[in-house]
Formats: sequence, C-alpha cells, structure tokens
Amino acid sequence: MKPIKLFLTVSCVFLFAVCFSQQVKTKISKPVAGAKIDYQKIKEDITNLYRAEKYTAVITKATPYLLKFPKDTAITFQKAISHITLKQYPQAFNLLKKLYINIDTAAKYIALTGFSVPEKDIFTSGIACANEAIKINPNGPYGYFVKGGIYSDSGFHEKALPLMEKMFMFCRNDEEKRILGYFYPKELALNKQSTKAITAVNDLYVNYPKEKEIIYTYAFIYNKDEQYDKAIEKYDELITLFPEQLEFQYDRITAYDAWGKTAEACTETELLIAKDNGYDFLRYRYKCPAYFAVPAIKDIKTITWSVNSYGGNYNFKVTNLTGNATDSLVFDWLMTSGPNMNGHITITKQALEKATAQNNNFGPDLKNATLTDKTTVWISKAVFNELTKKGSCKIDVGAGEEIFTAVTDVAGKRDEESFDLKIPINGSVKYLNTFHIKNAAGSRQLWILNDIQNPMIVKMDIGFLLSLKSID
Repeated sequence: MKPIKLFLTVSCVFLFAVCFSQQVKTKISKPVAGAKIDYQKIKEDITNLYRAEKYTAVITKATPYLLKFPKDTAITFQKAISHITLKQYPQAFNLLKKLYINIDTAAKYIALTGFSVPEKDIFTSGIACANEAIKINPNGPYGYFVKGGIYSDSGFHEKALPLMEKMFMFCRNDEEKRILGYFYPKELALNKQSTKAITAVNDLYVNYPKEKEIIYTYAFIYNKDEQYDKAIEKYDELITLFPEQLEFQYDRITAYDAWGKTAEACTETELLIAKDNGYDFLRYRYKCPAYFAVPAIKDIKTITWSVNSYGGNYNFKVTNLTGNATDSLVFDWLMTSGPNMNGHITITKQALEKATAQNNNFGPDLKNATLTDKTTVWISKAVFNELTKKGSCKIDVGAGEEIFTAVTDVAGKRDEESFDLKIPINGSVKYLNTFHIKNAAGSRQLWILNDIQNPMIVKMDIGFLLSLKSID
C-alpha cells in the first residue's frame, strides 16, 4: 500500500459520513396540514440526486433549501462537492467558508474535499482544493498534506516530499502531529532518504510510543531500505500491542519472504492460518513445500482434465503412461465427449527435445499416433528452457507460430495468476508449482508444471478450456 492511501481512505470515509449525516443538527419541521413545502422530502431528494451523481440537479435543488437551512452540514457538503465535480470551484469554496467561519476548520475541510473527486480529475479538482486551503491558511498542514498525498499516490515522490515537509513543519498540536506527522518520514523513505526518515519518525515515537501508524512507519522505512530484520522487529512490536489485528502478522510474513527466508514465512503462515483460514492462499504464494506436490511421471497412472469446448463439458484422460520427458512418452488417451474418442500416442525423444508445435485436437486420426515434430499434454525441453530462462518463446498451439511470454502474478488479477487450485494427487489435495504464459493478445494461455522432468500442461485456454482435475 502506498503511504498516503490509507489516510485517503479514512478521509473519504469521514467525508462520506459528513455528506450523509448531519453534524450540526437542523430542525426541520414536519409539514402541517395544508403546507406546500415538505423540507424533509426535499432533503431526501437532494441526497438521492447526489448518490445518483446528478450534480447539476443537486445544486439546483439545494440552493433554495440552504437559504432556509444554511447550517445543514450534509447538504452543504453535497452541494459543495457537486460544484467541485463540475469544476465550479469558487461556488464550492464560498459555501464551505460560510459554513466554517474559522479559517483553520474551513481550510481543513476544503482540502479534504479534494479526496472526493473522481480519480481522473485528481490533478485538477483535487489540487484546486489543496491550493485553496493553502491560500486561505498557508500556515496550516492540511492543504500541503492533500497536495503532497495526490502527488505521492501518483508516483511523483520528488514533488510530494517538499509538500509533506511543509505539512510536517506546520503541524501545530499533538492531534495533528499524531494523525499526519508520520506521512513525512514515509515520503522521505520513498525518496530514498532512509536515514533522515528514521530521524523524523524517532521524534514522533518519543511522544507517541504506542501509536500504531508511527510504529508501522518504522517497518515501512526498513522495508524500503531492505533492512528486513529491523522491519520484523517493528512488526513484532505491533503484534504485541495489537494482537487482534492480523494484518501485522501478514506483513511480517511478507517481510520474511522479501528477506529470502521462505521457511520462516511458511512457519509464520501456519500460525496466521490457525487464527484465520482465509489466509490459506499464502501457502500457495510462498510455495510452502508441505502443501505442494511434485508428481513424477513414473508414479502417474491416470491424469484427468476437465474440458469446456463450445459449451460442452467432458473429461480428457491419460492412462497407461510410460517413459519419461527425456527419452519418449507413451500413453493412452480417452475423451468422455462421445463414442470412439480414444487412442494411443507416442511422443518421440526428438519431439520432447525440441518441438515448438503442439497437437491440441484429438480425434479418430490419433488412434495410434507417433509424434516426431510436435508434443501434446507436455511441452518440449527446448520450450521449457526458453520460457523459464528467457521469459518468452515461439510456440504453435494450433493457430500458427506466435510468441508466448511468461506472465508475472499481479495482485488483484486472479485470471492472470499461476494455477492456484488445489488438486487431488494420489489421495492428497495439494497445490502445483506452475508458470503461466500467454500470447500477445492474451487470447491463448497455458499454465505449465514448473518441472523440467515433468513439464505437463496443467491448464490451457486456447478457444476451449482445459483444466487439471486429478492425478492418480
């Protein structure tokens, strides 16, 4: 997580609460018999329009309402944010300055409204809010904080740092230093100034020794500086102080992994899973050996895949497997898609050594086939080496030769991850260590067992979908 993101989230939640609840209670009289104006209904209509992002309508309806109830905080913010979204900044800022006569308070809320704008407008409307806050209160921290946060979240850390430095300098009391101060040392760390960052966080720690975010900032700095042993010490401190917050145990595990201590990461993973089984995915992420199978060809009797082709679902099986991935492979195949869908295949040593083409269509012509220039079910040694050592290779999976490239797992893109399903393997449910490749368009993808002694295709999506079900 980037250093400012957490506070942005907190700020947005806070603003959401302000927009949909009323801090300054407004007394709205219930309509009496014969009354023509139902102000409660108008207020509900404005809020519904705001939720529907009909900002012009919000402004139209809120304007006369606020003449009657100028201290209604929720409607004021909904109208102000509507003006900001439409880039009508003076109207928005004047509204908030009328609501909050105190300059400090007005600057704070004008700055924080900058986090409410759509991401595409962050460098216009977001910074406009920050600049207005700085203009009306140049000695307050919030305008610099918001502007620095926008630059930091966008990766412009060299621009963010001087703003965070000013924010830090203008924190005037314990509350501001406690909730804002740690963003400055984080930004120093992101600008590779770890020594200065530690000095800054030390000053905060003296005054707030049990403040969660300040202790976490130490770990953030040490991780950035690859001092993982010191980062882990800080996670230990957080775990002691906040044992119910499991994210710190999770962070400690990631630090062990970054440090190259996979065994320790796996040990800690088990302790975390004992508290929350939702972290089971870490066993796969860190390839914890106890949960991974390494199936050898000589031990396999039957392999079963599920196939989804043109809406039809059936199984594909390989049985009576003999040989190895170096000399030759011989096996029987069977499809449950219909009668007479079975056969016998030999993949020669020559094909297993260097073939770049694959046979991925099965039918009566493969009743008794010998493949000398193609592989099937497995890839060749040459293709395996190219993909694992160079990251790409020319392969023909049935649509002509094209370049396939290894895919790096990215958080949040589960459809692009390695094959992370548990599979029944000889009576035990285990993970498999695979690597994932795809063509340039992403229209053809394969997941392959990461074992040169058994480079089996575990999953394939090339117009039809094949996925491993079991190994016996």
